[in-house]
Amino acid sequence: MWPIFTGERGHLVIASGGNADSYLATMRAFANSSYMISEQVWDLNAPSGFTPGTPTKSMTPLSWSMGEYITLLASNYTGKIMDMPEIVYQRYVSNLYKPHQDKTVDYNQAFVQPGKALTIYYKGFLASSEQLNLHWGRDNWQSVTDKPMLKRNDGFWEATIAIPLSGTALNFAFTDGNNWDNNGGSNLNKTLSPVFSRR
Repeated sequence: MWPIFTGERGHLVIASGGNADSYLATMRAFANSSYMISEQVWDLNAPSGFTPGTPTKSMTPLSWSMGEYITLLASNYTGKIMDMPEIVYQRYVSNLYKPHQDKTVDYNQAFVQPGKALTIYYKGFLASSEQLNLHWGRDNWQSVTDKPMLKRNDGFWEATIAIPLSGTALNFAFTDGNNWDNNGGSNLNKTLSPVFSRR
């Protein structure tokens, strides 16, 4: 077993508003007699002569196992993840675009530009499917691609595409492999905003 994963699980508990005391205690129990945490410890199927939960003959101390313990200790004390830069959290978590629940197709309009990564969200009549693909192309269905979508906890499916640098319009529809949601046969078409260069 890898002690570092115990630390990562403890960080997940803290991020969810919980307390990681039990994970810290487990990591301490993994340490050797010099209080150093190794890369790996024996699981319940330890070979003869070895004790489950004690260090294997792997690297000891392992810097990232020790570092994970110290970070978990500090994170548990403060109640927030200490090695997650606040500016990164604000940009990618707090300010992450959230699809509107009353829409069946949504996206962040600011990213409908050539060269941008655009995440498209879907919650139409195919949303209960086992799998779903975003079927998309540009400029009247050129360079057509099927992009597998991921199911979210909020009922939406999502897929992120890289909008080509050349092109004036996106065309897209949704399919589960047998059925289509193509906006009643007219597909979904979105004009791309031009990108202006600064001089």
